[in-house]
Amino acid sequence: MTNEALDSVKLTDKQQRFVDEYLVDSNATQAAIRSGYSVDSARQSGYDNMTKPYIQDAIAEGRAKIVKRNAITIDDLINELEQARTAAMTAETAQSSAAVAATMGKAKMLGFLIDKKEHSGKDGEPLFPSITVKYE
Repeated sequence: MTNEALDSVKLTDKQQRFVDEYLVDSNATQAAIRSGYSVDSARQSGYDNMTKPYIQDAIAEGRAKIVKRNAITIDDLINELEQARTAAMTAETAQSSAAVAATMGKAKMLGFLIDKKEHSGKDGEPLFPSITVKYE
């Protein structure tokens, strides 16, 4: 089939249900069962559907919609943290610990706060003493 022919293929209702169910858990056999295919032949039906280019295209299109719908950016997270901080500070009883946690979360995301731990031995000595090997 050419790409133009694939674009004009209309999924049957059962195939569309299969695509929708496959997007739930990426399990072709279970998607076939939930779509109304026979339990006895579900594995084969799932396989057959997955080999059809127009069903593969419908699955890819469905995944793209899911990714777009659930897209989240650093700006989104920063805005949410700012809203949480503001709400915590303006609450009837100010919740300073929640505000501090939101502020610290923003600082981490923006790179202002980097967790660093220095590892050293007793009294600041190196953890591993240097070893000198002499070959004679």
